[in-house]
Amino acid sequence: MAIVKYGTNIAGIRRTIGGVTFGKSGSTPSCRVWRPSTMRFSPAQTQAQSRIPNLVAPWNSLTAQQRIDWNSLGASPPETDVNSLGQTYLLSGWQWFVRCNSRLLASGLPVQMTAPAGIVTNPATLSLFGTYYGSSFYAWIYYVSSQWTAGYKQIIYATGNRLHGNTKPRSNFFLMGTFTWTVANTTLITTPYTAQFGIPPIGDSMFCKVYQQAPTGIRSAIRTAQCIVVQG
Repeated sequence: MAIVKYGTNIAGIRRTIGGVTFGKSGSTPSCRVWRPSTMRFSPAQTQAQSRIPNLVAPWNSLTAQQRIDWNSLGASPPETDVNSLGQTYLLSGWQWFVRCNSRLLASGLPVQMTAPAGIVTNPATLSLFGTYYGSSFYAWIYYVSSQWTAGYKQIIYATGNRLHGNTKPRSNFFLMGTFTWTVANTTLITTPYTAQFGIPPIGDSMFCKVYQQAPTGIRSAIRTAQCIVVQG
């Protein structure tokens, strides 16, 4: 199924119609004959997919009022979803139930039957550092702990981008983990970062995106940061 954006004429098409897949290559619209994807789910995607069947029984056991509340959440969502054409769209109550509870299960928390309320905001201060002290490399997030909400989690994703040589796609972010804020104002991500990307040389670019996640599974908007790996 395709999505279409209308202007005076058709302003954009994504996905597949009649065996032809529409997309965008750089700044240029493109289309090609559809063919089966050769890409496999990553371990993280496979794990996320495996959680969905476990949420069917809890959803079926909701009361009528609980379902109404989840559907109301979908009609007035606390997060904004945007498709590849830049258009906002709404999720159903079931989709919100799966989204929130998949996040909770991934964080080791139980399924929540009651629809959450409220919007989660992200702290204003966030910086990323990649620094060598002597021959040892360290990567960490800096924040102001007073801007975070007690009991909320940091969900951190990161990627690297070589300034010279092969370039890693900016969209190729990997989960660094789920962290709890501390009064130390820092979250060390050296171990998950180097496990995923190796130890970066001086001059590499690093990028991160961070969410604040409430105990209900609702997340804030993305807060992003980037840095150049330097010698301390």
